[in-house]
Amino acid sequence: MGPIKRIKTIDTIRGLSMLWMFIGHLSGWWMAEEDMYIAHLLFAIFDPIGASAFIFISGISTCFSVRNRQEKSKILEDFNSNNIIRKEYFIRAFLIFGLAMAYNLVVAFFYGDMRKIWSWFVLLTIAVSLFLTWPLLNKSIITRILVIILVLIGNQILLIYLLPYQNEKSMRGILFYLLYNSLDLDFILGFFPFFLLGTIIGDLLHGIYNNEDILERRESLKIKILYPSLFIAPCLLLFGMVFQLRLGDIYGHGTELFNFPDFLISRSFSWFVYTFGILLLLSTSLLVLEEAGAFDNEKNGRFLFYFSYYSLTVYLAHNILFFLFLGRFQATEIWFPIFLTIIMVWFLLRALYRSKWRTYLSLKIQIGRLSSYLARL
Repeated sequence: MGPIKRIKTIDTIRGLSMLWMFIGHLSGWWMAEEDMYIAHLLFAIFDPIGASAFIFISGISTCFSVRNRQEKSKILEDFNSNNIIRKEYFIRAFLIFGLAMAYNLVVAFFYGDMRKIWSWFVLLTIAVSLFLTWPLLNKSIITRILVIILVLIGNQILLIYLLPYQNEKSMRGILFYLLYNSLDLDFILGFFPFFLLGTIIGDLLHGIYNNEDILERRESLKIKILYPSLFIAPCLLLFGMVFQLRLGDIYGHGTELFNFPDFLISRSFSWFVYTFGILLLLSTSLLVLEEAGAFDNEKNGRFLFYFSYYSLTVYLAHNILFFLFLGRFQATEIWFPIFLTIIMVWFLLRALYRSKWRTYLSLKIQIGRLSSYLARL
């Protein structure tokens, strides 16, 4: 059996997530203060395809990578490779953790607040999610679903319990700092379930795409992913929209201007449930379109592909744009500079991809290579 083909849906969602990151961050950075409510509104509507989608796709990619290596080791009957796979996995997690802490250190120095060194930006969340996920990869899908449910409910209970101790120098205050720190970021108990959901989808996709028969593969895709998602996703969306846990005042910013329902208040319990539904619908729809041949044309999805390929590089490098037009634009005039910036970045990424430096400037690929090298020492 040959190598499993690259799933373009993964690149599409990761690229879409990075694109929203650009739009969301630039609008928040460059928007004049009096028009910031527009940025808050955009954030409320589109944030499900932001960090949550990026972490979800990271879970799919991680699971897919591990399963591919395990499959290869069985074929080659290399019994030592399982140890190498485990070492490579944890080295990668430590490298991402180190990069996350370096990034947080820069942020802490910039704001003059060393407490920000433990901030749940997406890199730290992915690193810790990797550590937490390894013992669960060999558990059944049902077990992982139960863990997702328990973590989501436990997160809400812990948050209600610990919130009064925020900023206190006590054991409960320290626990709040470690688990949450800032509720507008990607704190681990809220976002680890997205990573774990990604491993479930990754396992299902790995089983489906191991089959080289196109008709059987499409039928399997319907039975294992499409039909369950068409039932589960609307239930999650409906539950998120209907269930109102009145904690909206402790989440996010700008909510008082619109009196958002809870499912549009990022990081609320309803938002997490609603976002699960969005991600299931989005990923399932794109997988079906891909299997139907919608992405066969190499140009289709190419715009998002470059943002996906250089996702980690773009995530770190785009922060320099913070200083470019800080608070300079009114809501009516900001969109052209944002559009122009995105197009310029896309041309730059395309040029890099077509150059001899293609892989060297992708931090994601370099971390993978370094992990593989260190695991074999």
